[in-house]
Amino acid sequence: SNFRFSPVPYYLHQSAMHPGMTVYGAAPHQPQHGGDGPLAAGKITTAMRHYRYKRTNVIGLCLSVFVPWLIFCLTLSLVSFSFHYHRPVLTTGILTGSALCLSVLLLRSLMRTCGHKEPGESHPALADWSLFIWVTALIGFIVAVGLGNRNFWLNLQPYYDINNLSVYTDVDPAQVWGQEMMDAGQVGFSKGATIDTKRAMGFKNQNTYCVAPISSALSTHGAPLSSYEFWAVGSNCCDATGANFHCGEWDNPDARGGLRVVRNEDRAFYRLAVQQAQSTHAIKAVHPLFFYWVADPVLETDQYLRMGFRNLLIAMIGHFGCQLLLVTFAGCAVAL
Repeated sequence: SNFRFSPVPYYLHQSAMHPGMTVYGAAPHQPQHGGDGPLAAGKITTAMRHYRYKRTNVIGLCLSVFVPWLIFCLTLSLVSFSFHYHRPVLTTGILTGSALCLSVLLLRSLMRTCGHKEPGESHPALADWSLFIWVTALIGFIVAVGLGNRNFWLNLQPYYDINNLSVYTDVDPAQVWGQEMMDAGQVGFSKGATIDTKRAMGFKNQNTYCVAPISSALSTHGAPLSSYEFWAVGSNCCDATGANFHCGEWDNPDARGGLRVVRNEDRAFYRLAVQQAQSTHAIKAVHPLFFYWVADPVLETDQYLRMGFRNLLIAMIGHFGCQLLLVTFAGCAVAL
């Protein structure tokens, strides 16, 4: 008696109770005028934000690779070449100002990362990368200053020093006095000039500084010169007593050129070696000048410049590879 017949099937009742359900055989439910309303709008907004976040990350990744690398390359070039040679005080000022600017930018990025957000700040993804950018840029700047100074002292400064000195040809070591050629940078000696290895000497101070007088063929086998003004030199190329002298192109019969030693710290030890040679071999050296014994002084001078550019290129490529590797690791860490 409690049973009542309903003209509406049971499954229609279930559909009414659960609007999300569809009747078997009926067309799928299509939302009208926005359908799901706020839910659909929220999904679209989330997708747009996700897309914008990914796009900003790409910009951050690119800046993280190229900004520190460009700072490294500019600093390395500034310290290595002629601007440093001709304007050392200005170079120091530029480096000091650059270091201060990088430090300030690093400090601001660190403050933003710690939660001190400034008005009008860009997207957080770029702000996160800015800390990485300025940390690696400052480290690269310091490394560039060190490598650039080393490249400058070893290669570019000798190159500029020698080019600022004079060139002499057909110099007879038995006829010319050293005080007449105090400004010599590249010297071509006369035919018959050779190294007198019998009167060589070495001075040991961690390294062994070797010297041997440049003389004419006659004085090498005969009476000594009144004063030996020109000396072939090198480091760690002889014994402490001067025996076994093999510095430069000592065994090249066509070598009659001299490339001036311009490093003051080396010349001081070569003078001490010459003083020992004077005492040991009973010879005189009034105004000794020191040269690397070479076949072509011009070619050897240009070698300094080539080595400077070579070191610069290797440093730039090496830094780019290291920076790219760091960015890859950082990007993977952020994605996890």
